[in-house]
Amino acid sequence: MSHDLGAAIASLYKSGKYTDLVIQCGKQAWKVHRAVICTQSKPLAAAIDVSYGFKESQTGRIALEDDHPSTVNLMIEWLYTSEYDDNRGPTSFESSGGVGPSDDSEDWRPVPYHPAKWYRYDRALGVEVFRPEALEINAEVYVIAEKYDIQPLKSLARERYEEVFVSVHRKEFTTSFVHSLVILFDGTPEGDGLRSFAFRAAARNSADLLQNEAFSQLFMKRGEIAFDLFKSLAQSSGSLSVHDF
Repeated sequence: MSHDLGAAIASLYKSGKYTDLVIQCGKQAWKVHRAVICTQSKPLAAAIDVSYGFKESQTGRIALEDDHPSTVNLMIEWLYTSEYDDNRGPTSFESSGGVGPSDDSEDWRPVPYHPAKWYRYDRALGVEVFRPEALEINAEVYVIAEKYDIQPLKSLARERYEEVFVSVHRKEFTTSFVHSLVILFDGTPEGDGLRSFAFRAAARNSADLLQNEAFSQLFMKRGEIAFDLFKSLAQSSGSLSVHDF
């Protein structure tokens, strides 16, 4: 996509002009453009295709009842801009003008898709310091991209999940990582790439994870997830990529 065309499509998202479709999720609604949404998602296109006879083709409104509004918002943001904010930064600094912090500026780097936000670079560890909550956000985006067959978004969400994972893993395993395991288990099929990555990572670090109360509770309450982790542990001698942490 050329820069000018991309900017024009992004401007439509911001202005709300010439919309011809409504996406509803919970109490939120987005006025969008069929040409933008339906050319990138076959399931959403099918919902308003008159040949299938769904009511959405008559009402011009698609209800995504099983999804979360915040995740739908990120999906729509990406469909218009090819970017979404996974809230990985800032850790303790935010700029309103895109100017970095005045102290130790070499330790801060701008978030590429959100130039008003910055994240900290840990020189000692050699990793970026991201908010662990970004694991959950990227897992949710990955799942919704799988659901609505938006493969480029799915690939981007996996890439960002793995980036944040490396940062969080070097520091500590967090409750956000545990929550992301549930999101991926419930929202993807067995054998899915990111699900396999996350579960094998959990299996390899099970001793550390058992110190996390959320993980212990998950292990006791969700037997099917515990079984998946046992299978991953048995297979954990294989390659994982991302430098095997």
